[in-house]
Amino acid sequence: MNNSGLEESVKILEKSKNVLFLTGAGMSADSGIPTFCDSEGFWNNFPIYKKLGLNPLQLANGKFFKNHPEISWGFYEWRRRNAQKNKPHEGYQIINDIIKSMDGFVITTNTDGYHLRSGIPADKILEVHGSMWRLQFLDGSENYVEENLQVPLCELDEKTMSVSQKSMPRYDGKILRPNVLMFEDKSYIENDAQKIKLLELEKLKADVVFLIGVGEDISPNLLLAKHYQRKRSKIICLNPNEISPRLNPDIYLQTTAEKGLSCLGKILNGTNC
Repeated sequence: MNNSGLEESVKILEKSKNVLFLTGAGMSADSGIPTFCDSEGFWNNFPIYKKLGLNPLQLANGKFFKNHPEISWGFYEWRRRNAQKNKPHEGYQIINDIIKSMDGFVITTNTDGYHLRSGIPADKILEVHGSMWRLQFLDGSENYVEENLQVPLCELDEKTMSVSQKSMPRYDGKILRPNVLMFEDKSYIENDAQKIKLLELEKLKADVVFLIGVGEDISPNLLLAKHYQRKRSKIICLNPNEISPRLNPDIYLQTTAEKGLSCLGKILNGTNC
Protein backbone atom coordinates (compact mmCIF):
# COMPACT_ATOMS: atom_id res chain seq x y z
CA MET A 1 0.00 0.00 0.00
CA ASN A 2 1.20 3.50 -0.87
CA ASN A 3 1.78 5.47 2.38
CA SER A 4 2.04 8.70 0.43
CA GLY A 5 -1.48 8.02 -0.86
CA LEU A 6 -2.68 7.55 2.72
CA GLU A 7 -1.06 10.79 3.83
CA GLU A 8 -2.59 12.62 0.87
CA SER A 9 -5.98 11.12 1.80
CA VAL A 10 -5.62 12.51 5.32
CA LYS A 11 -4.77 15.96 3.91
CA ILE A 12 -7.87 15.86 1.72
CA LEU A 13 -10.00 14.79 4.71
CA GLU A 14 -8.64 17.57 6.89
CA LYS A 15 -9.56 20.16 4.25
CA SER A 16 -13.06 18.75 3.73
CA LYS A 17 -16.35 19.61 5.40
CA ASN A 18 -18.40 16.71 4.02
CA VAL A 19 -17.42 13.07 3.56
CA LEU A 20 -19.30 10.22 1.93
CA PHE A 21 -18.40 6.54 2.31
CA LEU A 22 -19.64 4.16 -0.40
CA THR A 23 -19.09 0.57 0.71
CA GLY A 24 -19.50 -2.73 -1.11
CA ALA A 25 -18.82 -6.42 -0.60
CA GLY A 26 -15.09 -5.87 -0.05
CA MET A 27 -15.87 -3.91 3.11
CA SER A 28 -17.42 -6.98 4.72
CA ALA A 29 -14.95 -9.51 3.31
CA ASP A 30 -12.39 -8.69 6.01
CA SER A 31 -14.98 -9.65 8.62
CA GLY A 32 -15.44 -13.13 7.19
CA ILE A 33 -18.48 -12.35 5.05
CA PRO A 34 -18.12 -14.16 1.67
CA THR A 35 -18.42 -11.97 -1.42
CA PHE A 36 -19.94 -14.77 -3.59
CA CYS A 37 -18.45 -13.15 -6.69
CA ASP A 38 -16.87 -16.35 -8.00
CA SER A 39 -19.20 -19.25 -8.82
CA GLU A 40 -16.42 -21.84 -8.68
CA GLY A 41 -15.26 -20.61 -5.28
CA PHE A 42 -18.85 -20.56 -4.07
CA TRP A 43 -19.45 -24.10 -5.27
CA ASN A 44 -16.27 -25.29 -3.54
CA ASN A 45 -17.70 -23.98 -0.26
CA PHE A 46 -21.21 -25.27 -0.95
CA PRO A 47 -20.92 -28.41 -3.11
CA ILE A 48 -24.66 -29.10 -2.71
CA TYR A 49 -25.40 -26.00 -4.79
CA LYS A 50 -23.05 -27.20 -7.53
CA LYS A 51 -24.88 -30.53 -7.52
CA LEU A 52 -28.17 -28.66 -7.86
CA GLY A 53 -26.69 -26.36 -10.50
CA LEU A 54 -27.37 -23.24 -8.44
CA ASN A 55 -25.20 -20.17 -7.98
CA PRO A 56 -25.62 -17.01 -5.83
CA LEU A 57 -27.37 -15.13 -8.66
CA GLN A 58 -30.12 -17.76 -8.66
CA LEU A 59 -30.36 -18.19 -4.90
CA ALA A 60 -30.67 -14.41 -4.46
CA ASN A 61 -33.33 -14.15 -7.17
CA GLY A 62 -36.79 -12.87 -6.32
CA LYS A 63 -38.61 -15.23 -8.68
CA PHE A 64 -36.63 -18.23 -7.49
CA PHE A 65 -37.26 -17.32 -3.85
CA LYS A 66 -41.03 -17.23 -4.45
CA ASN A 67 -41.01 -20.64 -6.13
CA HIS A 68 -38.42 -22.33 -3.89
CA PRO A 69 -38.43 -20.54 -0.51
CA GLU A 70 -37.06 -23.60 1.31
CA ILE A 71 -33.88 -23.48 -0.84
CA SER A 72 -33.42 -19.70 -0.88
CA TRP A 73 -34.14 -19.45 2.83
CA GLY A 74 -31.38 -22.02 3.35
CA PHE A 75 -28.95 -19.63 1.63
CA TYR A 76 -30.05 -16.63 3.70
CA GLU A 77 -30.25 -18.58 6.96
CA TRP A 78 -26.61 -19.61 6.46
CA ARG A 79 -25.68 -15.99 5.75
CA ARG A 80 -27.46 -14.76 8.87
CA ARG A 81 -25.65 -17.35 10.99
CA ASN A 82 -22.31 -16.46 9.40
CA ALA A 83 -22.83 -12.73 9.97
CA GLN A 84 -23.90 -13.29 13.57
CA LYS A 85 -20.85 -15.49 14.24
CA ASN A 86 -18.42 -12.86 12.92
CA LYS A 87 -18.21 -9.16 13.76
CA PRO A 88 -17.42 -5.79 12.12
CA HIS A 89 -13.69 -5.18 11.79
CA GLU A 90 -11.82 -2.10 13.04
CA GLY A 91 -12.42 -0.19 9.80
CA TYR A 92 -16.09 0.27 10.60
CA GLN A 93 -15.23 2.14 13.79
CA ILE A 94 -12.75 4.33 11.88
CA ILE A 95 -15.60 5.35 9.55
CA ASN A 96 -17.84 6.04 12.55
CA ASP A 97 -15.16 8.19 14.19
CA ILE A 98 -14.64 10.24 11.01
CA ILE A 99 -18.39 10.76 10.64
CA LYS A 100 -18.58 11.97 14.24
CA SER A 101 -15.85 14.52 13.62
CA MET A 102 -17.39 16.02 10.47
CA ASP A 103 -20.53 15.97 8.35
CA GLY A 104 -20.55 12.44 6.98
CA PHE A 105 -22.78 9.71 5.58
CA VAL A 106 -22.52 6.05 4.49
CA ILE A 107 -24.23 4.41 1.52
CA THR A 108 -23.77 0.65 1.39
CA THR A 109 -24.90 -2.09 -0.97
CA ASN A 110 -24.17 -4.68 1.72
CA THR A 111 -27.09 -6.40 3.42
CA ASP A 112 -25.23 -7.82 6.44
CA GLY A 113 -26.11 -4.90 8.73
CA TYR A 114 -22.51 -4.52 9.90
CA HIS A 115 -22.45 -0.72 9.71
CA LEU A 116 -25.43 -0.47 12.05
CA ARG A 117 -24.02 -3.21 14.25
CA SER A 118 -20.76 -1.25 14.54
CA GLY A 119 -22.69 1.63 16.10
CA ILE A 120 -23.20 4.12 13.29
CA PRO A 121 -26.30 6.30 13.91
CA ALA A 122 -29.26 5.05 11.85
CA ASP A 123 -29.73 8.50 10.30
CA LYS A 124 -26.18 8.40 8.92
CA ILE A 125 -26.56 5.35 6.67
CA LEU A 126 -28.58 4.17 3.69
CA GLU A 127 -28.68 0.41 3.00
CA VAL A 128 -29.65 0.64 -0.67
CA HIS A 129 -30.14 -3.11 -1.10
CA GLY A 130 -31.96 -3.58 2.19
CA SER A 131 -30.96 -5.82 5.08
CA MET A 132 -31.24 -9.51 5.84
CA TRP A 133 -32.04 -8.45 9.41
CA ARG A 134 -35.40 -7.12 8.25
CA LEU A 135 -38.21 -9.33 6.95
CA GLN A 136 -41.15 -8.72 4.62
CA PHE A 137 -43.93 -10.76 3.05
CA LEU A 138 -42.88 -13.09 0.25
CA ASP A 139 -45.07 -11.19 -2.21
CA GLY A 140 -44.19 -7.75 -0.82
CA SER A 141 -47.79 -7.09 0.18
CA GLU A 142 -49.01 -4.54 2.73
CA ASN A 143 -45.64 -2.75 2.77
CA TYR A 144 -44.94 -4.84 5.86
CA VAL A 145 -41.35 -4.76 7.16
CA GLU A 146 -40.18 -6.01 10.54
CA GLU A 147 -36.78 -6.16 12.20
CA ASN A 148 -35.66 -9.65 13.17
CA LEU A 149 -32.28 -10.38 14.78
CA GLN A 150 -33.08 -13.95 15.83
CA VAL A 151 -30.31 -16.49 15.13
CA PRO A 152 -30.98 -19.24 14.30
CA LEU A 153 -34.23 -18.25 12.64
CA CYS A 154 -34.93 -21.37 10.54
CA GLU A 155 -34.12 -25.05 10.91
CA LEU A 156 -31.26 -25.47 8.43
CA ASP A 157 -30.22 -28.84 7.06
CA GLU A 158 -26.62 -28.14 6.06
CA LYS A 159 -26.45 -31.34 4.01
CA THR A 160 -29.18 -30.10 1.65
CA MET A 161 -28.78 -26.36 2.47
CA SER A 162 -32.55 -26.05 2.76
CA VAL A 163 -34.89 -25.19 5.63
CA SER A 164 -38.02 -26.95 6.78
CA GLN A 165 -41.36 -25.43 5.76
CA LYS A 166 -42.58 -25.31 9.35
CA SER A 167 -39.57 -23.29 10.52
CA MET A 168 -39.87 -20.52 7.90
CA PRO A 169 -40.75 -17.18 9.53
CA ARG A 170 -44.38 -16.20 9.12
CA TYR A 171 -46.75 -13.42 10.04
CA ASP A 172 -50.51 -13.95 9.98
CA GLY A 173 -49.76 -17.36 8.48
CA LYS A 174 -47.92 -15.89 5.48
CA ILE A 175 -44.28 -16.72 4.71
CA LEU A 176 -41.76 -13.93 5.22
CA ARG A 177 -38.52 -13.37 3.29
CA PRO A 178 -35.49 -11.12 3.84
CA ASN A 179 -36.13 -7.46 3.07
CA VAL A 180 -33.30 -7.56 0.54
CA LEU A 181 -33.30 -6.36 -3.06
CA MET A 182 -32.72 -9.49 -5.11
CA PHE A 183 -32.25 -10.09 -8.82
CA GLU A 184 -35.48 -10.02 -10.86
CA ASP A 185 -37.23 -8.81 -7.74
CA LYS A 186 -40.64 -7.17 -8.07
CA SER A 187 -41.62 -7.84 -4.45
CA TYR A 188 -38.90 -5.94 -2.56
CA ILE A 189 -40.23 -2.98 -0.59
CA GLU A 190 -38.28 -0.02 0.73
CA ASN A 191 -38.97 0.93 4.31
CA ASP A 192 -40.02 4.47 5.12
CA ALA A 193 -36.56 5.48 6.34
CA GLN A 194 -35.03 4.36 3.04
CA LYS A 195 -37.59 6.33 1.03
CA ILE A 196 -36.85 9.51 2.96
CA LYS A 197 -33.09 9.09 2.60
CA LEU A 198 -33.38 8.40 -1.13
CA LEU A 199 -35.36 11.62 -1.56
CA GLU A 200 -32.68 13.54 0.32
CA LEU A 201 -29.82 11.93 -1.60
CA GLU A 202 -29.76 14.68 -4.24
CA LYS A 203 -29.03 17.23 -1.50
CA LEU A 204 -26.16 15.21 -0.06
CA LYS A 205 -22.85 17.07 -0.35
CA ALA A 206 -19.44 15.45 -0.36
CA ASP A 207 -16.08 17.17 -0.64
CA VAL A 208 -14.47 13.72 -0.53
CA VAL A 209 -15.89 10.31 -1.38
CA PHE A 210 -14.38 7.01 -0.23
CA LEU A 211 -15.24 4.09 -2.51
CA ILE A 212 -14.47 0.96 -0.50
CA GLY A 213 -14.63 -2.66 -1.60
CA VAL A 214 -16.26 -1.95 -4.97
CA GLY A 215 -14.62 -3.64 -7.95
CA GLU A 216 -15.29 -3.86 -11.64
CA ASP A 217 -19.05 -4.38 -11.52
CA ILE A 218 -21.46 -1.59 -12.43
CA SER A 219 -22.81 -1.08 -8.93
CA PRO A 220 -24.92 1.81 -7.57
CA ASN A 221 -21.89 2.95 -5.58
CA LEU A 222 -19.63 3.06 -8.63
CA LEU A 223 -22.22 5.17 -10.44
CA LEU A 224 -22.56 7.44 -7.40
CA ALA A 225 -18.79 7.89 -7.25
CA LYS A 226 -18.78 8.97 -10.89
CA HIS A 227 -21.70 11.33 -10.15
CA TYR A 228 -19.78 13.01 -7.33
CA GLN A 229 -16.60 13.11 -9.38
CA ARG A 230 -18.48 15.16 -11.99
CA LYS A 231 -19.40 17.50 -9.13
CA ARG A 232 -15.67 17.87 -8.38
CA SER A 233 -15.59 15.70 -5.25
CA LYS A 234 -12.26 14.04 -4.54
CA ILE A 235 -12.53 10.25 -4.98
CA ILE A 236 -10.43 7.92 -2.83
CA CYS A 237 -10.68 4.21 -3.67
CA LEU A 238 -9.72 1.36 -1.33
CA ASN A 239 -9.60 -2.01 -3.04
CA PRO A 240 -6.99 -4.79 -3.16
CA ASN A 241 -8.09 -5.75 -6.67
CA GLU A 242 -8.33 -3.88 -9.94
CA ILE A 243 -10.98 -1.19 -9.93
CA SER A 244 -13.35 -0.45 -12.75
CA PRO A 245 -11.80 1.28 -15.77
CA ARG A 246 -14.95 3.40 -15.75
CA LEU A 247 -13.56 5.32 -12.78
CA ASN A 248 -10.29 7.21 -12.43
CA PRO A 249 -10.01 8.03 -8.70
CA ASP A 250 -7.87 10.84 -7.35
CA ILE A 251 -6.20 8.35 -5.02
CA TYR A 252 -6.14 4.57 -5.37
CA LEU A 253 -5.09 2.63 -2.28
CA GLN A 254 -4.55 -0.96 -3.36
CA THR A 255 -5.38 -2.55 -0.03
CA THR A 256 -8.16 -4.20 1.92
CA ALA A 257 -10.83 -2.17 3.69
CA GLU A 258 -9.65 -3.18 7.16
CA LYS A 259 -5.98 -2.46 6.58
CA GLY A 260 -6.52 0.77 4.65
CA LEU A 261 -9.01 2.24 7.12
CA SER A 262 -6.95 1.16 10.14
CA CYS A 263 -3.88 2.92 8.74
CA LEU A 264 -5.97 5.97 7.89
CA GLY A 265 -7.22 6.07 11.49
CA LYS A 266 -3.70 5.85 12.89
CA ILE A 267 -2.41 8.71 10.72
CA LEU A 268 -5.45 10.82 11.65
CA ASN A 269 -4.55 10.21 15.31
CA GLY A 270 -0.95 11.25 14.74
CA THR A 271 0.68 7.82 14.82
CA ASN A 272 2.57 5.87 12.17
CA CYS A 273 1.03 3.06 10.19
